[in-house]
Amino acid sequence: MTIHKSQGATFQEAAVGFKRNLTQPLQYVALSRVTSIQGLYILGEYKAPPPPREDDLILQEMKRLKANSILPKYAFLHQHNDPNTLQIMYHNVQSLNAHYEDIAADPCVMNSNILLFAEM
Repeated sequence: MTIHKSQGATFQEAAVGFKRNLTQPLQYVALSRVTSIQGLYILGEYKAPPPPREDDLILQEMKRLKANSILPKYAFLHQHNDPNTLQIMYHNVQSLNAHYEDIAADPCVMNSNILLFAEM
C-alpha cells in the first residue's frame, strides 16, 4: 500500500519502508498510521528530512501567529473578583436544549458576563 492510500487509515501494525527521501508530510502520514509505537516497523534507513527553509510559507505563518498571538490568562474563571475583568464563556454543544441543566449548574458559566453558545 502506498503512503497516500494509507492516509486516514489506522493499523495496529505497519511496516514503513524508507527507500528514498520522504517529505515531512509523507513521513507524518506514514508513521502516524499505527496505534502504538510497538506496532511500527521501519524498514531501511531512516533519514530525517531537512529542516524547513526560512522562506517556507508554513514556517512564516507560524512565526506570524506566534508574534501576534493573544496570550490567554489561565485561571479558574469563577475566582475572578476584579470588576475590571470581563469574563466571556464559549461553549460548543450538540444540543443546547439537552444540556441546559448542566450549563445552568456550572458556576463558571453562570458567573460569566457574556455567554456564547454554538450548537453544531
